[in-house]
Amino acid sequence: MKVLVTGAKGWLGKAVLEVVGRQHEVRAFDRPQVEWPPEPVAWQGEVMEGDIGDYETMRRATQGMDAVVHMAVASHRSHAPYGTSEAPAPAVPFTVNVQGTYNIMDTACRAGARRFILIGSSPMDHLGKKPPFKIHGGMEWMDRSELYGLTKYLQERICWFYATTLGMETLVLRCGLIVDGSSGLTKYGKPLRETDPWDRRNGAWVDRYDMAEAISRALTVEHTGFEILYIIGWKKGEAYFDVERAEQKLGLRYRYRFEEYG
Repeated sequence: MKVLVTGAKGWLGKAVLEVVGRQHEVRAFDRPQVEWPPEPVAWQGEVMEGDIGDYETMRRATQGMDAVVHMAVASHRSHAPYGTSEAPAPAVPFTVNVQGTYNIMDTACRAGARRFILIGSSPMDHLGKKPPFKIHGGMEWMDRSELYGLTKYLQERICWFYATTLGMETLVLRCGLIVDGSSGLTKYGKPLRETDPWDRRNGAWVDRYDMAEAISRALTVEHTGFEILYIIGWKKGEAYFDVERAEQKLGLRYRYRFEEYG
């Protein structure tokens, strides 16, 4: 299978290129301004650079691909409600997260790709809800106005449209904070015990190689239509997220369960 991986130069990208690249022919895509991580990547393949917000660029990137793993994202650390002075300007998140997702899905669909994997966000629509968060695999209305959450929600709506209208086989993998279980660090080099209180309270961590394995399995699992799956490695997260659905569908067995963290 020929697979396009966007956001390939990132923290998760290293693991995805190495794991997915063992079984598939991978085209890695990212912005030219982004440097490869200093740690070596055990993978050799095609690299394409460009602007995800440019439709013609993505038409070239998706040409000849059988599947897409969409990880490219513009994120921020502000949780200020949209419309307040503390909220970030919407131009970059909307260009990358929303316009970029449309560009990739539309060009991939026109190019004949059948499988689309979107990396989603586990806390996206949980405000005001009580755990466990069970969504039965389908689309929900969001219930908060934070800008990043809004753009991630719109990504899922775009995926839902292409799945239900044009038959694209789409899986949204809502993951927790992506960490490195072997070193006990985040991508910023911060110890896991110093991560965001929301992530620690809800057990929303997943090792990056466990996440890559989930992506690899999602590429080939029997599937039609649109479905959302939670990829949460910390065993503590079972009380908060519908992790059983993903484990059953993908046959996942997490290497890192983080039980020593409570």
